[in-house]
Amino acid sequence: GKREYSLSFSDFCIDNKGIIYYYTAKTDNAHIQDGFLTGDLTAQNQNGEKETWFKSKLVGYYKPGDAITTYSSTHPFCVQEDGSITFYYTFTDTIYSIKNNKKIEPKYCIHLGKNSIPTNLLNNMPGIDIKKYVQSNADLRWLVNNVFENNAYLYFTYLTGFEKSYTVIYNKKNRKTTNM
Repeated sequence: GKREYSLSFSDFCIDNKGIIYYYTAKTDNAHIQDGFLTGDLTAQNQNGEKETWFKSKLVGYYKPGDAITTYSSTHPFCVQEDGSITFYYTFTDTIYSIKNNKKIEPKYCIHLGKNSIPTNLLNNMPGIDIKKYVQSNADLRWLVNNVFENNAYLYFTYLTGFEKSYTVIYNKKNRKTTNM
């Protein structure tokens, strides 16, 4: 099928009811003529109705064509066998589950230790300020990303500063975490 919708997004996922979830990575999307400002997750159903979640204070701040520094989630959606979708968005310590009724629930909370930054601070900070903050705190643990999940494992990465990337694998059966 075809649905008309002008939206700037970096990834999308379609659930088993035909709802399209767009990951907009804090893009302003001020170009949308119906005035619908998006958050990090926007859904459009078969009737063209839209909803949005995870709206930061920055949404609506930028004008179309503004050069902005953004940090997006590389892989925000992971469809599960039960039809739910594991969803992650940038600057959160929580990995969510989207259920068939569009209900979004927390699924995992990631704690990166004492050298991490409160997610609400990053979520509402302009991208250029985040870059300066991370550069001045080289041992900062942040940016959980690349989330993949199946029945046996949860996999994700995170950064320390801008230089080091770590991979975490959580074995659901024995509840052991491997940090590489």
